Amino acid sequence: MSYLSKGQINTVDLIVSLMIFIMVLTIGLTVWNTSYARINDLEATRNAHENAYFVTNELVKGPGAPTNWNSSNVIQIGLADKQNVVTFSKWNELHKFANTTISAQLGVTTYNAYLVLKRTDGTIIDWVGLPTNSSTRLAAVMLSYVVFNSTVVKLEVTVWQ
Repeated sequence: MSYLSKGQINTVDLIVSLMIFIMVLTIGLTVWNTSYARINDLEATRNAHENAYFVTNELVKGPGAPTNWNSSNVIQIGLADKQNVVTFSKWNELHKFANTTISAQLGVTTYNAYLVLKRTDGTIIDWVGLPTNSSTRLAAVMLSYVVFNSTVVKLEVTVWQ
């Protein structure tokens, strides 16, 4: 019987197969890690947009709780006595919250919140909360047209980390 007919593996064959296996494994792990990072980023973005949407709806759809809330008795912040009509007194009451605590009052504790009232031409009327900065890694903005002081304005709600 010859040496090759006994089913023994050649050293060169073993080395080549191990190299191919390691290359395939490396490529597979790289693709996996890249996909995982992208999925995490997409999930974080989706979560931020959901929070911005939630905050915007809570602000413009109702009066909050209690109906005539102020900074000392608020349970839920709402700015509108009627849907999409922001009450001046409630907007001013927001200024009594510390910029760092307004997010908690709005129910988005893992984010910072920044609310801006703008005229339709983009001129800022007033703002409250913490604006984004150079270290912001994620921000989601929701825009809602509301009536404020008998004028149609834009309410931009930004939640960010």
